[in-house]
Amino acid sequence: MTCLLCNETIECFFQWQHWFSFKQIEYPMLCHTCEQQLKLCYWTETGCEYCNRSVEEGTTCCTDCLYWQKIDATYPLKVHAIFHYRSVVEQLIRQFKTVGDIRAAKLFEQPLRNMIHKCQKKDQMIIPIVSHPERESWRGFNQVKYILDQIQVEYMDVLTYDNRPIIKKAYQNRKERIESNNPFILSEEAICKLESHLNNQHVCFIDDVYTTGTTLHQAMDVLKQYNIKSFSAITLAH
Repeated sequence: MTCLLCNETIECFFQWQHWFSFKQIEYPMLCHTCEQQLKLCYWTETGCEYCNRSVEEGTTCCTDCLYWQKIDATYPLKVHAIFHYRSVVEQLIRQFKTVGDIRAAKLFEQPLRNMIHKCQKKDQMIIPIVSHPERESWRGFNQVKYILDQIQVEYMDVLTYDNRPIIKKAYQNRKERIESNNPFILSEEAICKLESHLNNQHVCFIDDVYTTGTTLHQAMDVLKQYNIKSFSAITLAH
């Protein structure tokens, strides 16, 4: 076998236990070198109180979260990222999202399952963040919902992305991202679901990458009209 990222040969040894196991044998997808670069995020007391990213000395809130708190402090958003978005993780997410390589998703399944369990609240509803319909049509799936389906986590699929022309976020600076128009809308079917199921619930968004927080706050904006206790988010990386 070869590494999913660097194509380095991975030596796999068939063990005697495999002869007596009815479970599917799972072989490593990354070589030792690439696997060592999968750095989990750990919540620290010195990071931003909302997203835990680095902050300036003497402050408790990063620039982005401070901006959103000034806009609306009614619903503070706490974001839990699983990995740091760099090197191997960045490559894996791009391979999953851009190339549509579902093998990369396998590496996020157990960490996401663990984080959902860790952040679970009573009366909590999980809502996946959607992307532009053209991207999902080309890829053949929504990257967030695909992983949630694989780990068999129930979620409420209510967000719809409008059909405006695609603007790559990678080409936008921080100011352009934060000031971009809200792309999320709710269909009549979604509104019916929300009115019957979302009353007095905690909402936990699931997204792939957290950058400025714009996407999550835009999703919050279309749901604030419902009687929601709190908003939080879990992302694969930041």
